[in-house]
Amino acid sequence: ASLSQSEEFVGVHGRPTTPYLKTKATLGVLFIVIWCVFIYVQFEARMSEIRPRGAMEVSLPMYLFPDNLLANRELAQMLIHEWIEDGLTLRIQRPKFGGLLKHWLVAGHEDDTLRLVENRVPSFGATEDVAMEPIFVNTLAPSAPSIASLWTSDRLLMTQTCGYPLTHNYEEAFRVLGTPIYGVDGSEGAKYSSVIVVREEDNSRFQDVSALRQSVLASNSLSSQSGYHTMRSAAAEVYEEEVDGGVGFFKEVLLTGSHAASMQLVQSGGADVCAIDCVTFATVAKHTPDAVKGLSVVGYTPPALALPLVTSPRASDAAVELMQESIERVLTSGHPVVEELFMTGFERTTMAQYRASILD
Repeated sequence: ASLSQSEEFVGVHGRPTTPYLKTKATLGVLFIVIWCVFIYVQFEARMSEIRPRGAMEVSLPMYLFPDNLLANRELAQMLIHEWIEDGLTLRIQRPKFGGLLKHWLVAGHEDDTLRLVENRVPSFGATEDVAMEPIFVNTLAPSAPSIASLWTSDRLLMTQTCGYPLTHNYEEAFRVLGTPIYGVDGSEGAKYSSVIVVREEDNSRFQDVSALRQSVLASNSLSSQSGYHTMRSAAAEVYEEEVDGGVGFFKEVLLTGSHAASMQLVQSGGADVCAIDCVTFATVAKHTPDAVKGLSVVGYTPPALALPLVTSPRASDAAVELMQESIERVLTSGHPVVEELFMTGFERTTMAQYRASILD
């Protein structure tokens, strides 16, 4: 005998039949999918509020001070203008079909997929190209993201970094464009040195590097090429000749967080010596002379490549070539803004050159 309609639904023993279970499972999956899409849309809306679409980041954080903020901003705008005039293509791919899958598998959850001139990202379904506008990021602003987050941003177009983090922490995050040439004491071509700074009353006491043995060093960071590793290099010969058994050259190293704080600590007598990269020292001496009052330069550290300009590792060869040509043109123009920032030229350099120049 055939089952009744009610028996077909619940089964002869009171248990739900397979069609019923399938229907319930399908509805459950559909609910989960709708909920995930809702959360995704809300997240995208929130991210759009935090970081507007179409914003490519250009930052010059390494020599940015309140007194030269406008000059740095104008330099960035000059470069952006040149890149656009020269035809640099900056686009994102906004997914149309299979977008959620592509977003998860390729772009991550934070930004659209970036391409500079040519697309190097696998495509899942149709996409829509959307032009992007470069913007200058003021890293002195209270709401500014950290420098580390700028350096690792998917929207990086150009920034400046330090040689030691470049070769030791961010080698895969950047593609080197080249090195600005600075017209200050301690700079020669694309290389620069740090000035070795002591108090004026200690000038006769610390006349050479060997006299700094067992002094107290103020350093902005142990990852700083100019504030720490150049002093290691300067002390290396003396260390090998005069120190035995691994005793440290300096009595103590005090970490200050910035070059300005290092100079203040030496001024106050809290430390004996500090190493300040020559461009920073020239900038501070020009804009805030009181910050170098009572200090004396007793020497220079061995030279190394200066702070590089870098771009996204996803930039194509054509994009890099175009950006380099524009940077060369601007930095050799003699424009008052360029002179304000002590820049006199630009040399194309590579990651390999930085690896050879920076201490381990």
